Amino acid sequence: MLSMKSYRTGLPPGGRVRKLSVSLPEPLAAFVGSRSKEAGIPFSTALATIIQHAVDQEEQARLEAALALDAEESLALTRAALPATIAGLERVEW
Repeated sequence: MLSMKSYRTGLPPGGRVRKLSVSLPEPLAAFVGSRSKEAGIPFSTALATIIQHAVDQEEQARLEAALALDAEESLALTRAALPATIAGLERVEW
């Protein structure tokens, strides 16, 4: 769930923002406008929060994909080493 907590609270002390002018398709502008009114925050804060949420989700998806590839590689290496590990354990005198 998207929290409309101000993105400014996530800025480091002295963090800067850039004032921009953007054009949005009307449905998107209406969506952001309704979210900003619901949360009682400025339009620009709502827009920045929505964008930051999308960026965070994208980064999380990239990290999860990288972790999945790493897990697959680790499993393949483990499976490849398993016969040698078993053979070594069979030679150990307990």
